[in-house]
Amino acid sequence: MTKRHRNDAIAVHISANTSHWTKENCIALKILYVNASDISEIIMTSQLDDHYKQLELKGWDRLASDYPSRKIATIMRKVANVLRNEQEDHKKVDSFLMSLLEYLGFDDDPLLMHPQYDYSTFISNDRKITSKVEYMITRGNAYVVLIVRGVSELTDWSEPQIAGAIFSSAYHNVSINGLSYPFNIYAVRVVSTKFTFYKAMVTRKYLEECVHGLPIRNMLDIKSYPPTENNTLNAWDFADEQDRIRILETFKGLRDAQFF
Repeated sequence: MTKRHRNDAIAVHISANTSHWTKENCIALKILYVNASDISEIIMTSQLDDHYKQLELKGWDRLASDYPSRKIATIMRKVANVLRNEQEDHKKVDSFLMSLLEYLGFDDDPLLMHPQYDYSTFISNDRKITSKVEYMITRGNAYVVLIVRGVSELTDWSEPQIAGAIFSSAYHNVSINGLSYPFNIYAVRVVSTKFTFYKAMVTRKYLEECVHGLPIRNMLDIKSYPPTENNTLNAWDFADEQDRIRILETFKGLRDAQFF
């Protein structure tokens, strides 16, 4: 594993809206990105069942017209629509994600999927922190998987915003009865048709320290895979057959996870 951000806290204003977070916010809150060496450090992948296997689509290209089902056709035609745009169309990406996540079972009980999800939490003597993600996956009252649309390298591919969303959702989960520490929160960043997976292991000591101000002794590590180097987007592409299988196996692992 390689660490990607320095971890010395600096005096910085923590934005109340995580959409405005920067690297400096992550540094101040001792949120450290770490490149995982394998996807198993994020989640144990699962073998594809027949439902998931329908999306393997060996030899697929964007002009394909023969699909196993109309739902599969819908997903892959949305992928083709995303790929046709030279500049990323956020609405088309969100539409693709909605169809994909529904097909993969992330809106099937006990999981619930919430689009364009706004939520707030309070830290440091009632300081309000607000986040918004493209899709929030919950299990019971717990926030378990955040789906975030990335932007560009000019915004560090939205990793400060992912850190903010994980940070604030961790505080929401604290209010759940029977929660044990440490607990994991997962995130998925999507840039066009490219996917990166994240996991944060949240400790009680870190959250306790942040309640009173900037942390000094404890930090929050966020592991990512595929690994990022020199702010270059290195992600699995759903339009690529081998990457698509890896993405599906990872989502299947998330779908099968017990979480808490």
